[in-house]
Amino acid sequence: MEQPFITDSGERLNLCLQGQHRLGAGGQGQVFRSTLAGGPVAVKLLREVDAARLEALRQLAPTCAAYATLPLAVLHHWHSDARAEPAGYVMPCIDPDASLSAARLFNFDELQRLRRFTWRDAVLAALLLAESVAGLHAQGVVVGDLNPENVVFTPAAGPARWRAVLLDSDSFQIRGADGRQFHCGVARPLYTAPELVGCDLSRTWRDVSSDHFALAILIYQLLLHDHPFDNVINPAEPDLPISEKIRRGLYPHAAVVPTGLKASPARPAPQEVSAALAEAFQRSFASDPPRRPGATEWVLLLRQLHRQVVPCRHTPHHHHPRDQACPWCAVERRIGHPICRFPNTAPSPQATAIPANTSEHWAELKPALRSAFECHHQRALALLASREAIAQQLLDGQRELATLLNCHGGSGHWVDQAKLQQRLNSWRRRLIGLFGNADVATARRNAFDRLIRLADTNSDLVHQRYRQLQKQRKNLQGQLAALELSALLELTTSSDPAIVAESRLSEAASQIRERWLRDQLSRESLRSWSIEGFGEARLRLLESHGLCHGDQLRTHIDRLQALPGIGSGLQQRLRSHLNQVLQRLKTQAGVVGIGPERDDLLPLPELLALQNGEQQLQQLTQSVKAFTAATAALAATIQDRRKEAKVLLEAFEELC
Repeated sequence: MEQPFITDSGERLNLCLQGQHRLGAGGQGQVFRSTLAGGPVAVKLLREVDAARLEALRQLAPTCAAYATLPLAVLHHWHSDARAEPAGYVMPCIDPDASLSAARLFNFDELQRLRRFTWRDAVLAALLLAESVAGLHAQGVVVGDLNPENVVFTPAAGPARWRAVLLDSDSFQIRGADGRQFHCGVARPLYTAPELVGCDLSRTWRDVSSDHFALAILIYQLLLHDHPFDNVINPAEPDLPISEKIRRGLYPHAAVVPTGLKASPARPAPQEVSAALAEAFQRSFASDPPRRPGATEWVLLLRQLHRQVVPCRHTPHHHHPRDQACPWCAVERRIGHPICRFPNTAPSPQATAIPANTSEHWAELKPALRSAFECHHQRALALLASREAIAQQLLDGQRELATLLNCHGGSGHWVDQAKLQQRLNSWRRRLIGLFGNADVATARRNAFDRLIRLADTNSDLVHQRYRQLQKQRKNLQGQLAALELSALLELTTSSDPAIVAESRLSEAASQIRERWLRDQLSRESLRSWSIEGFGEARLRLLESHGLCHGDQLRTHIDRLQALPGIGSGLQQRLRSHLNQVLQRLKTQAGVVGIGPERDDLLPLPELLALQNGEQQLQQLTQSVKAFTAATAALAATIQDRRKEAKVLLEAFEELC
């Protein structure tokens, strides 16, 4: 059974509602597979359509489309009397046969059904998810209903070859161009931040930290294969729901574990993976939302972790961070039987190692390119090493700041006000009784007040400077996490860089050729073409829809039949003439030397990333140096203020 629909741009769409065309269903509507303009799309029929929300989603920055299935068009019911009622929206189609739901990656039984999956892939999946959430947050989007059913991993271009895509964008919390707020009214209890428990979500404007809470839970499940609040043994309340544990903060790996609470031995503790990971989870699941790591901080941490993962020497299908004991082997020793059931198809350590001497790999390249690629290879390795060093400096800076705040952050660390007050009152009574000297009492009171004011001022100074430095550190982390150097990884870690280099040369040449063709087509006016059936009236029709030059026609050639008065015959004539022009331009490109046969060095994506990366990392290095100097200055200032407080304290003691 098919139902007729029409998009807001006037395109017809007949939707089959049979079972094999249905991709999924939820509380807000159903999703079906369909086609539009000759390409596959997904259609979501909503129970309640908010046209203003859908339009606001369509106005989001184009970069958001890389991270979520945003609406491509609003869909309307098409009735015989030409009435159009909002029904849902059209969005990009995620092929379920070629994608992988995040929910499948939590369960070892599901993992065993995959052809190949290792714990290193699990770290990569967590990294891709954090990158997508960070990308949406950068554009002011709060996901809101962030849960594993709304996250899929789908093939993509690039070294990672996968990307994380968030579904159900119609529930995102966004702000329209006119300032109107669109709330996220749905949530899953297992992923809802404690501050939102019991709130009316349809009226609650969420803070981005609620996404950080849900993201941390998803990362925990991807890496450790258990819910962080379910991996707990609590004899006092064995049947306590997970949502209640979240509300009460009963996290078994907290810095201070509640009495009677302990973690299950059947899963690794975050500390067994890395101290940085354990600290990030502790901040995520503490009761203070502002301390939760943001998505960009997770990107930074997971990129470092992904680079450190190596195969286990004892069990082929185990992986763990370098210089760290295998946590999966430790779990299996504790419980006495295997638990980590990743598919046993992990590559050998030699397959992913960086060759010790890569000169022989470049021998197959043309002489004109060999030295350039060898230089590029060394520069790329140095650049990635610099990035790791900066990341480590920022992590060290976090620990230094935390130490400064813990040791010197409160006025109680400077003077004990209660003891001072007690001593002042005691000596006042004794001295007034013996001498009755009001001037001495006033001097003591003034010294006491100065000492207390100094302590409060110093405490405020530490907190103010700490907040400034913490904000500066987070900005630096965000810049470092956003620095995209992944284009370098495939070349620097490939066992055969020559093959990768050749493929990159071909790819870059094709890109240059395509840009040249687009540039030439943009100079081809449709009015200069002589095509039967296209007189002045039809040319004006095309121009009224923005089709004036060949490049515009090439982009929209498949959608011409949607224009009134242009059928398949006229569309085919335009297509034939366009193909003739393209063939002529391609022949011309070969004559002038635009293409893969050129011997000079082409602007490869890796080389462009290398140049940009070196500049950005140089700027980041300067910023990190300034941050480190500011931290040292704060420590020196604290030391000077403590000396001043000590002098005042000694003066007060003398007066007393």
